[in-house]
Amino acid sequence: MSVTIATLQNHVRAIKRAASSVDNTDVVGPGQPLFLNAAAAIGDGVWQGDLGIEIVAGVPEGYNLTPAQHQLVPGDSIGARHRLTDLSAVTDFARPAGWSAKMEYEGLEGPYFRCAQETTIAHPTHGPVTITAGHCIRLRYQRNLDQETQRARRALD
Repeated sequence: MSVTIATLQNHVRAIKRAASSVDNTDVVGPGQPLFLNAAAAIGDGVWQGDLGIEIVAGVPEGYNLTPAQHQLVPGDSIGARHRLTDLSAVTDFARPAGWSAKMEYEGLEGPYFRCAQETTIAHPTHGPVTITAGHCIRLRYQRNLDQETQRARRALD
């Protein structure tokens, strides 16, 4: 076996050991909290289940400034319960045209907002995501192909 492969295998073993270590605070597992802190930059982001949370420069044109609301994903299922814990920490809350908390909205772009103070997006089955004051956040939704689209895709392969 070459030295390069052996070095790579040793590195992988070290990562596995670190990931299983109780004392290692750099490893984030399912349900554990995530932080977008002051060191995070524009373009950095995380996924909380099917909700994408990304730091951006500001709210784009074409978005409607509205009062902030707790629920960030349209719908009433458990999966849609991504919620801001403190609305007083949020400014410049803006939604795309046609967005509502009901199921009618099917777009992939969600609200934008600016954190005037540290705030958290909570969910009953995913870990909380805490965002440091000063960040502007873009929310987006995971794509889910309908049966017709999937059928057409298979036919094109």
